[in-house]
Amino acid sequence: MHSFSKVIFFCAAITLFASCDKDFNEIGADIVGDDHYGFLKDSTSTVVAYDQQIGAVQTNKVTSTNINVPINTLGTYTNPVFGKTTAHFVTQLELAAVNPTFISNPVVQKVELTIPYFSKLTATDDDGNHTYTLDSIMGDKKIKLSVYASNYYLRDLDPATGFQEQQKYYS
Repeated sequence: MHSFSKVIFFCAAITLFASCDKDFNEIGADIVGDDHYGFLKDSTSTVVAYDQQIGAVQTNKVTSTNINVPINTLGTYTNPVFGKTTAHFVTQLELAAVNPTFISNPVVQKVELTIPYFSKLTATDDDGNHTYTLDSIMGDKKIKLSVYASNYYLRDLDPATGFQEQQKYYS
């Protein structure tokens, strides 16, 4: 029963923090992307491929050229040539204002997870109804979405620069 109350408290806390800010760009929960895994087979060319270590890749500054939000890949993709690629991400919730005033005994009414995606308008019928093609979703299988608590604080500003520059995170 003690574990159940922890789960309820955690869900209520996430809902409370998420309900304070409706702009998904501020909390970094933007899951959008281009066709990062669109490989085509070419049987006419000879290719030599090998692994080369490139070091760390900064993961908190990848943005789309069309919109000013981070691009994050989420899920698993298996390519017959290159194998399995799995992508996860970490984000952090924060209040929209410092030291807000809450009513006594607040009740969480709902929690929403917004997952933005790219699409292209392909047709419009005579009634004005639009048909779109998704271009950032691959596959049609169900996914299991899990939420875990992290005790690591993701700060915005780097203390090594006197809090003058954005903190960099690497994968």
